[in-house]
Amino acid sequence: MSSPDLEVQAYLDFAHRSGVVLHPAINVERTNSEGLGLSVAANATLPAGETVFRVPLSATISRLSDGQVWESANVAPLLAELSHLHAMALAVCSAAGSAGCADGPLAPWLALWPTTPDGSAGFSPEDWQDLRWCKPLARLHEGKTREARAAYDAQIVPHFASCSLPPPTWERFVWALSMAGSRAADVDMSGEWQPCLVPFVDLCNHRSETDASAVGRFDLAEQGIGEFVLSTTRELEAGDPITICYGRKENAELLATYGFALNPNPHDVVEVLVPFAPDDPLHAQKLAMLPRGILSESETGGAWASIAWLSDGEKDGDERDVDLTPELMMLLAVASAADVGEIFLAMSGASEPPTAAWQLLSDLCEQSLKELSLACPFIPESDSDASDTRLQSGHSPPTSNRSVYNAALAQSSLLHRVRKVAKQCCADGCAGDEEPVNDQ
Repeated sequence: MSSPDLEVQAYLDFAHRSGVVLHPAINVERTNSEGLGLSVAANATLPAGETVFRVPLSATISRLSDGQVWESANVAPLLAELSHLHAMALAVCSAAGSAGCADGPLAPWLALWPTTPDGSAGFSPEDWQDLRWCKPLARLHEGKTREARAAYDAQIVPHFASCSLPPPTWERFVWALSMAGSRAADVDMSGEWQPCLVPFVDLCNHRSETDASAVGRFDLAEQGIGEFVLSTTRELEAGDPITICYGRKENAELLATYGFALNPNPHDVVEVLVPFAPDDPLHAQKLAMLPRGILSESETGGAWASIAWLSDGEKDGDERDVDLTPELMMLLAVASAADVGEIFLAMSGASEPPTAAWQLLSDLCEQSLKELSLACPFIPESDSDASDTRLQSGHSPPTSNRSVYNAALAQSSLLHRVRKVAKQCCADGCAGDEEPVNDQ
């Protein structure tokens, strides 16, 4: 086993042989004392607009990559049939070998990747127990697993059987799929955006659009040989990390794909189940009035609705900082309607949501907070406490997975805020100009 320093040097040598041009003011370094993980950082001042590195397309891994292990399997037709992500995962399997990193030209790069899956595929049973409140994450994980299993059983295994070759194992394919999902960058190839694994880009950590220090682009040379170019967006000092924005993603998506969560996360989302109880005397009328597609046959007892933070540009002078969409408020008004007339009024959207709708929203947030508290007892009970002060004071997270802690705190903060807005609107509707409700 080579030492971490030798592995990094082998990686830099691989990059040089592959035609990667790296700015001399850039270092590749370990991110912690255990020598696990790598990052890219400046070792001197870099001005805004400076090119950090250039990576030729030939040094990347995509669905267009030539098979390095399964040449006799003629995988090109199979890669063309699979989805972009599944095809790239198969390309990763090809480059890395069916059981471990191959001795091919990409070996020094692949040797630095984790040996266990990234994202939700790598979560422990304890992580899933702590995250049982995050239903969007469970749906994302189950959906990705179901799609991957279908592609593996219906396309990948039969193709290799037709070539009399063993396919990569299911476990190896899951690992490769997690690598493709967590480490890929979207690249414009002939007018179509496709995921592509790019050396050095996969070492850049995530920051928001406003905080990221670099941005990438794909340049197509006159000879038709493209390259990925990363450039700084602002001046960097020595020691500053090279960071990019992975996109505007809620924590459920960050957890499912990358295995981390942010707190605060301005793009986070909470889901509430607006109930349509079967024992409601108006149950049939309410379901009949709802737009087609809001409820599935298996969800006649309620409709899921999402609530997100508003961006600064979306607030438009409104004091509310949460996105209470017209569809959400319509669902709440219909669900809380006491007679057919109120149902029609709710569907018309001609008036402000009734007090009963705000009360229902407050109750739903309260219920979600209780469920979150049962799964994560460390969550603050009031909005004023819903910050990361305990960690900032030097305390350890009460769960072994810091990302679980971040996700729960971010979810709690958003739920507390929505509940506060709902209670204030409820109070305004009931008592006109009474003093604001103190949400404690």
